[in-house]
Amino acid sequence: MKKSNMVLDRLQKVLVDCYNIEKDIQEIPVKIENKKEQLNKCKAQYLDLMERVKNIKSSINENKTLFNDKKAKREAAELKLEKVTTQREYDLENAIVDDCKSEEKRLKFAIQKLEKNKDILTERIKDTELKLKDLNEKTDKEIEALDADLIEKKKQNDSLQKKREKYSKDLNDPELLFKIERIIKNKGTIASAPLRSGVCMGCYMQLPDQFVNVIRSNTEVQFCPYCSRILYYEKGKDDEEILESNAKYIRERQNEITKEESDIEYSDIQEDSSVDMDISGDDDVEEIIRSGKDNREDMIADESEFDF
Repeated sequence: MKKSNMVLDRLQKVLVDCYNIEKDIQEIPVKIENKKEQLNKCKAQYLDLMERVKNIKSSINENKTLFNDKKAKREAAELKLEKVTTQREYDLENAIVDDCKSEEKRLKFAIQKLEKNKDILTERIKDTELKLKDLNEKTDKEIEALDADLIEKKKQNDSLQKKREKYSKDLNDPELLFKIERIIKNKGTIASAPLRSGVCMGCYMQLPDQFVNVIRSNTEVQFCPYCSRILYYEKGKDDEEILESNAKYIRERQNEITKEESDIEYSDIQEDSSVDMDISGDDDVEEIIRSGKDNREDMIADESEFDF
């Protein structure tokens, strides 16, 4: 059993390493894609800022054109005001001047706001350009390192798979191998756990004393009924109490069995005696009893002859 435990221990370690390596091999391409996605996201932000600045510049140019048109119209109306001869012409041109002034004021404010937004976005573009440059260089290095790591992990995995195949053959138990692999995949760690002071150190559940004795005997592979880990005995401070409790249980059980056997024998004896004493239905026995009684009466009558 010790040899089997050694094979089991080596196999578990290799299986855990295989599980971790395979997990890394699956995760590395995901990490590479995340790095690329992060870089592409930064590029998209940069392009979006550039597009927004472009639109703002276009809006500024449009507003400036409108502003210049309104300004020219106002100046033309002001010149006409100097030449009008009637009140009606004066009111008309004056209304045009007032409307143009109002529009000029609105357009000037809009242009100023757009210019301010353009300056803010321009600064963000500069920051994003620097960030994008650094991120691009960093991402290239990280992807290069991840690619190299992936190649190395695959080599390690090939070596581990050979050990896995060898130790699996040494174990020579496909069902046990299947259980071990399933536990390792579910738990992410080795499939065995020590049983100390009657407690499974994998799930920290208390196990029955009789089961502890089975584990301690180390005659066959046993699984924890709660977490399914393979259990092996490890001496704990409460082991003597567990052994004493188990011994006490065995003694009490033996006493119960002995008492049950004694009760059965006593019951058989009582049945036999009741059969022997039941003579009420035996005619020969009754005849003998009557005969004895008559003889005793005859003897008493004869003795009376000696009375004086």
